Amino acid sequence: MLRTDAGIAGSRSFVEEAAGLVASYGGSRSGEHGDGQSRGELLPMMFGDEIVRAFGELKAAFDPGNRMNPGKVVAPYRLDENLTLRGWFPREPVTFFSYPQDGGSFAGAAARCVGVGKCRGQQGGIMCPSYRVTHEEEHATRGRAGC
Repeated sequence: MLRTDAGIAGSRSFVEEAAGLVASYGGSRSGEHGDGQSRGELLPMMFGDEIVRAFGELKAAFDPGNRMNPGKVVAPYRLDENLTLRGWFPREPVTFFSYPQDGGSFAGAAARCVGVGKCRGQQGGIMCPSYRVTHEEEHATRGRAGC
């Protein structure tokens, strides 16, 4: 999906539509890790232009060289600016598992992770075995990846 212009445009369209829906219900698009690159462009929908402008003024006062988190909340990158898998062809390590749902590809299986924590289950089905043993986020796949 993220290897073509059409796929990237579709992803952008989905995110914009979802953000508009969340805003229409008075919800927040911020998560436990803030806004970052993936939602910075959408902050005016949540806070309004005046507040976002104030964010910029405050940042300019304390970070005139724009060294702290450039391209995030203030003057953010477009949400699809760095969103691509073009040219990404990861190595396929030899594994014990066959990954039949992913065409035998470990990288394909890893790419399905979207960081929502579904692998943290305690029952059967999809789950992360290391999280199941420790019950600690840092041992889940997304915790190890730093998502």
